[in-house]
Amino acid sequence: MQWFKHDSDANADAKLQNVLLDYGLEGYGLYWYCIEMIAGKVCVENLNFELEHDARIIARNTGSTPQKVEEMMKYFVKVGLFECSEGVITCLKMAKRLDKSMTSNPKMREMITKLRDKNHHDGVMTISDSVMQDETRSEVEKIKDKTKGTGVAVSAQEKEFPLPDELNHEAWEEWLSYRRAVGFKAYKKNAMSMGKVISSLIKISGGDKSTQMKIVQQSIANQYQGLFPLKGAPSARQQDNGPHWNSHEGWEEFL
Repeated sequence: MQWFKHDSDANADAKLQNVLLDYGLEGYGLYWYCIEMIAGKVCVENLNFELEHDARIIARNTGSTPQKVEEMMKYFVKVGLFECSEGVITCLKMAKRLDKSMTSNPKMREMITKLRDKNHHDGVMTISDSVMQDETRSEVEKIKDKTKGTGVAVSAQEKEFPLPDELNHEAWEEWLSYRRAVGFKAYKKNAMSMGKVISSLIKISGGDKSTQMKIVQQSIANQYQGLFPLKGAPSARQQDNGPHWNSHEGWEEFL
């Protein structure tokens, strides 16, 4: 979701007033930073309204410390700005703030219509109501599960891509962590997005897992957005034991 509605008087909300009193603009800014992070990941394939980044990454991106971020996040949950289940921070109330003008995706518009028809506008994404949260989660799950058991084939864009055995899983996790830390767009977990990158990594590494780690480290060191063959590494043609067809030795053999 590229944008979301932000009330001009949001700062007057009682819960956010408490945030300002206890943590000042640092806490107020952190709250809206997290809202932006959550909203930025919302799409038809991702309807969980979860905050993906942990305290370390958020602290790095906001100039704070992990300890201070954790303290403020616990406070946000305590006053009902966010929810927390098994260590995962969510803002299910955001589902009620979605508007069809925010997207042109038909499925997303259908979800927004159902949520808005069921519940009225709830203020500044701050009202903590367990019943409303349960209803929101229920409605979202219903829409996500709409096609299950119907016999409709799952497309390559929707089916999650399994990590192959040829992949260096440690290197891949390091690459994903780097991309999250610098704010690069997350790969969709399907064959068309994540699968394509993984297949390319395996190919340019020749299937060698140690080389995959070196490729990842090279991209991180140079702040690349993608993965590329190691600099100075011989190409597949150069690795061939025979002479190049257009070399002096190659022509001598031909003649």
